[in-house]
Parts: sequence; C-alpha cells; structure tokens
Amino acid sequence: MIKVSFEFDRLIVGQRTQVAIHLANVGPGKCTDVAFNLRLAPGMTLMRGVTRVDIPELQDRQTHVHHVTVRPARAGNMAFTSSNFAYRDQVGILVRDNDFSWPVAVLPASQNPASPRRRLEVVSAPGRFRVGQLDELRIEVRNTTDVPFSNATVAINGPFESNGSRVKHLGELSAGASRAVSFGLRAEAEGPLTVTVRTAYSYRDERGLVFTDEQPDSLRVMIGPQDPTQSRHGDPRHTASPVRTILYLAAQPRDLPPLRTDKEFHEVKERLQLGRNRDHFRLEPPYVAARKIDVGQALVDHHPYIVHFAGHGEVDGSLYVEGDSGLSEPVDPGGLAELFGLYSRTIKCVIVNACHSVRLAAAIAEYIDYAIGMRSAIGDEASIAFSVGFYQALSSGQAIPEAFRHAKAMIRTGTATSPEHITPMLFSLR
Repeated sequence: MIKVSFEFDRLIVGQRTQVAIHLANVGPGKCTDVAFNLRLAPGMTLMRGVTRVDIPELQDRQTHVHHVTVRPARAGNMAFTSSNFAYRDQVGILVRDNDFSWPVAVLPASQNPASPRRRLEVVSAPGRFRVGQLDELRIEVRNTTDVPFSNATVAINGPFESNGSRVKHLGELSAGASRAVSFGLRAEAEGPLTVTVRTAYSYRDERGLVFTDEQPDSLRVMIGPQDPTQSRHGDPRHTASPVRTILYLAAQPRDLPPLRTDKEFHEVKERLQLGRNRDHFRLEPPYVAARKIDVGQALVDHHPYIVHFAGHGEVDGSLYVEGDSGLSEPVDPGGLAELFGLYSRTIKCVIVNACHSVRLAAAIAEYIDYAIGMRSAIGDEASIAFSVGFYQALSSGQAIPEAFRHAKAMIRTGTATSPEHITPMLFSLR
C-alpha cells in the first residue's frame, strides 16, 4: 500500500517554500507503476520542480521523496490534492485514489517579519573558448554568509550548446564554503557570450525560519576564432563524447493487457551501466504512466538523443497512452511524428516498442534520422530481448543501424522468440 504525506516548515504568503512529498510503501510486498500528480491549491504557484511523480517500483517499506517549491498568494486553510494517484499493489491490481487531500494552512505575510536575504556568490574560472569547439566552463559558487545552504543547484542558459545536463546539484554548502562545477559549452559565433546562471537554495535564518530562494546572475566569456592548426580530435580536451540522454516512456492503460515495461527498463539500465561507453549515455527516470501531456513535457525538459516508448499500438499506427482516468487513449501517428520533428536537432532515434507501430515509425522517419517500429504484434519476451540487444550494442560503441541488427539477432537466439526477429523494422530519414 502506498501512503502519501507532505513535509514543510510553514507556508507564508509571498514566500517560496520547499515542500517534500513522501510516497511510502507501507507494505506488504512490492508496489509498481506508482503515479502521483500534485494539484496545488488555488492561488498557489509552482516555482520549481514538476507536479507529476512516476516511480517504476517501490519495495516493501521503501520511501521515495520528491521536492517542489511553491509560493502561495493568499492566506487561509487549503489543501494539496491529486488529480491522479494510482499504483499497482503486490499482486498487480491497479489501485486508484481520486479523493486524495492533504490540508495546509497558509499564514499571512505579517507573521513573517523581514529577515536579511542571503545570497550566493557566483564567479567563473578562466577558460579558453573557440568557435565550434566543446570547451569546459567552470563556475565557482561561494557561500560567503554565516548560515549553511542546502538543496543548492546551479543552472545555465544561453545561445550555446552544452553536453549533458545544464543543471548541476551542489547539495549542502556550509558557511564560508565554495564549490566548483563544470559544464560543456560550444558556441558558433565569435565574440562576447553572455551565460545566464541561476542558483537556487534553501537556508534557515537565526529565528529558525526556512527560506527557499533563487537568484539570477550572468557571466561573460569570450569566444575566440577557431585555431586552424588544432583540430578538435587533436586537442585532448575535446576527446570526450557528449553525454546523450535516453528518454524512456511507458504506458499501461488498465483496460489493456499488462506489459513488463518495468523489467524492460531495468534490463536497459543494466546494459547501459555495463557497457564500456556507459559514461556517454544518461537514462532518464521513466515516465511509467505516460499521458499525451507527459510526452510533450518530457521532450521540452530533456531534449533527448533517443526516445524509447514501451506500450500498446493499434493496427492503424495509433499509439495508446493513458488518459487521466487510467484508460487507454490513442495518439494520432501523424501528430506524434510532427511533435518529435520539432526536436529533430537533438533526437537521433525513436524506438516504438509496441505492436503494429511500423506506420508510426515510418511517419517519424520523415523528421528523425532513425525510427524503429514493429510490423506486427510482438510478445513481451521478444520485446525485452530486442531492447537488451539494442542498448548492449549501443553502449559498446556501435552505431544505431548496427545496434538494430544486433538487437534482432538477440531475439533470434531465443527458442521461444526466434520467429519474432523479423518484427522490428528500421527506417531512416528520407
């Protein structure tokens, strides 16, 4: 059984407050496909974090903690609620609670006397930056105050490319301490470049009140001309490949047969961790009860290199996601392909590991370099074998077409799955 609770110090009008959402499996047994969609009280604004929590599985007595930062605009008694709180219990039965409510009291601003605002100091370390080359931007964050900071993060933005995440977590930063973080930066224009830096953090003042704040800063770096005598491959600073994000989406509507998407995700994760190029890929936490809005949000948030969808498909090419009620909801293949096309600058491959997804894959290949779909129905065992083989090859350094052939061969090696090796099809950009 999953129990949800909230932890925070106090909510005060106009003040940002970090809220910890605890999702605890109080037993017995393992729960899977845990989904919790937070609905804020009227007049309350989400300042940081996401309102949807998806957890593939929670073991008995295990707790998952998710953080958001909110700012209430008015005082009074109100509540945190959820528009979608569901999970599968230890025997696989879907449990849904549409009446979840957690009461909260928001205090007026008059009960929060002014306190000196604490800020972090942000500086950049010297670096050499060349047009079109991936260089290292080092940023030092200093806590020059007399109080410790917690939950500190640094985020960068600007007209440049960056390998890996643009957000780095610092965690705890004691009084007087400093910490340096590095980001990859590649600019395509010569001259001064402004990097927007935003830090977020929490601290407790001398009265014990907890404040959650964020501050904007900007750094200027100079982008020089590319050195014609130094190739990117010849400079040891540029031998590291960019970290590529793999976005895993899954949908298991309760009116369709259950799938082993949890097993598939963990197998994929293991293959990537064992590969010699494991540092080149980052597997994002899965969206295990994906809705239409979740697909779009995931693309906006992660700009993935590979999108992997596991779920059910229809003969006409439609893909089934979950509606707010947990029932199946078809997605038009043309519209979904167009949506992926908007992110063709970063997406290299889309894998639709769902039955009858060949039409969808063909439509996606109008926009994306590679798309993989299934020409007919495919069983769970063959589906997982394909994913394992694909990421096994990819993490060893093979290109996408070679990884695809390796994955098909993995299906064929299984006695039960052998006939299904012809089911996957690879399409390339036309």
